[in-house]
Amino acid sequence: MHLMRTRFTPPVGIRLSTADEAQAARWTREHATRSEEQGWCMSDYDASGALQLQKCDDNDAFASDDEAILFVRQRALFGDETAILALELDRHFEPVIYGPDWESKIHGG
Repeated sequence: MHLMRTRFTPPVGIRLSTADEAQAARWTREHATRSEEQGWCMSDYDASGALQLQKCDDNDAFASDDEAILFVRQRALFGDETAILALELDRHFEPVIYGPDWESKIHGG
């Protein structure tokens, strides 16, 4: 998972496939509640249905999205199933949000 998401502007007008919708449906209200209690969330990017891990704007737990991502990574290493799912979904939706060659655009590779 990358950091520094602000270095690239995603395309507009995302349309999810049936497979993408099935992935998004894995994130339940229970997952959302647990993550929000910790100060992070899976945001519905641009109301498209694509999920993106970020800090909760209504919570001061993290100063940035990058800080929230690092926290979630740490939780996942300790077996937190909500964190593990969040990272899987964030990774799934990155090319949906940023385009198929998103890594080279963001990382300059």
